[in-house]
Amino acid sequence: MKIFVVQVYIEPGINYPFSYIFQQRIHEILSGLVQPSEAFSRNYGSDFEVVLFLSAKRNISAPEIAGPGVYRKRKEVEYTIFVPHDGGDANQLGDYTKPLRDLLVGVIDVLERLKLDATEVKKNVDAIVKEIISDPAMLRKR
Repeated sequence: MKIFVVQVYIEPGINYPFSYIFQQRIHEILSGLVQPSEAFSRNYGSDFEVVLFLSAKRNISAPEIAGPGVYRKRKEVEYTIFVPHDGGDANQLGDYTKPLRDLLVGVIDVLERLKLDATEVKKNVDAIVKEIISDPAMLRKR
């Protein structure tokens, strides 16, 4: 099953500098951990993809989920995951631990809404976060 994470920040000055390499890697990880379910295939079709738009907001304390948008011609189900942002700039990869955890909490929520098995994602949250924050290529240079 293909699961994509695309960054779309709507609040001026509120974003996380994750790189396109991060987007590719998180796609590989999530797509490898989640299998299509019978319920998902029945609702959308076995060839549908999940597109998760990562965004950020001030003044929220937990991830917020918007969606779904269902696009039958493109064969996509889309959600937006808004993760909390304190308005400041992070200085090193380790500062992105909480936003990554918040993103994964949002991903798990979306998977469960779609009746997809989130067990492997839940079991691997720590490993995913560790992998991402240990690689400087996951952030774009400012």
